Amino acid sequence: MLEASENLSRNIKRLRDMSKLTQTQLAKQASVPRTSISHMESGQSNPSLNNLFAVAKALRVTVDELLSPPYNPVQYIPKSKVPRVEQAAGNVEISKIVPEPIQGFEIDRVLVQPGYRMKGSPHMKGTKEYLCSIKGGIHLYTEGEVFKLKAGDVVVFPGDQAHSYYNSGKSQAEFVSVVIRSV
Repeated sequence: MLEASENLSRNIKRLRDMSKLTQTQLAKQASVPRTSISHMESGQSNPSLNNLFAVAKALRVTVDELLSPPYNPVQYIPKSKVPRVEQAAGNVEISKIVPEPIQGFEIDRVLVQPGYRMKGSPHMKGTKEYLCSIKGGIHLYTEGEVFKLKAGDVVVFPGDQAHSYYNSGKSQAEFVSVVIRSV
């Protein structure tokens, strides 16, 4: 129950501040005593369901939102938690730059060992792939053409076509692949 009280405290304070309301103004809108708001914000109260519903209604949120862990727009994801795939006996490493799935959109950081060719998987019909070379020399083979990218170069191509990547350098190559599906 302690966690719910802490969540309630943080959420009421944050929502009240966002609405630019004083405790007195919120109490008036919710038809509850100002001391009830003060106690909820301090995390030292056990409010009645009626008071919870009244405060939630005044703040235009659900009771669940008042009791849930506070929303934090900043997420820190340590390298060890970033989804990563190793392929071809360690010759290719693919890490998700945007770890949570977003329909029709993906960004990967790809590391390719020297002299290794990686076959790309054609993406869904109607996708575009944006390839940005970060480090090393990467060759992109697609639609019968070869594009020789150096660090900083970008190529845009239909992602639903067969394609492959080749590290032509003597050190590990790094590139970012952004795949976007048109709706």
